[in-house]
Amino acid sequence: MGQALDILWPPISLPSPDWNTNSMVIMLRYRKFRALLAADLNQRGERELLNNKGVSLGAEILKVGHHGAGDATGPEFLKAVSPKFAVISVGKNPWGYPSPVVVRRLQEAGTKVFRTDLDGSISFQYHPDERVKIMN
Repeated sequence: MGQALDILWPPISLPSPDWNTNSMVIMLRYRKFRALLAADLNQRGERELLNNKGVSLGAEILKVGHHGAGDATGPEFLKAVSPKFAVISVGKNPWGYPSPVVVRRLQEAGTKVFRTDLDGSISFQYHPDERVKIMN
């Protein structure tokens, strides 16, 4: 059990010249709690990560990749993670992030979505007896 920060992505041999595809993905583990921090990962990187059969992506919290852009958080990746909560780190931007398609995909999967542009700072606390509490 214990605690760890596992670097899941990228591999030493980068699969693409694209920064987002090669974006660092970290799994935070503490006892039975897991949070997947997907940085700016896009669907190409997600597919590459899904092909690594030795990696378990299941997590209670997903920090959504690429600010919730339409090129991230694909259906297969979301299914593999199966988060209860998702955090989209986003502010006012000219690209229209987060994508309404991504937000809807998360909600339809039964994931509670938090956005920094709407909810401000978002904090979670893990309590072994009660699981995860939202503190925003």
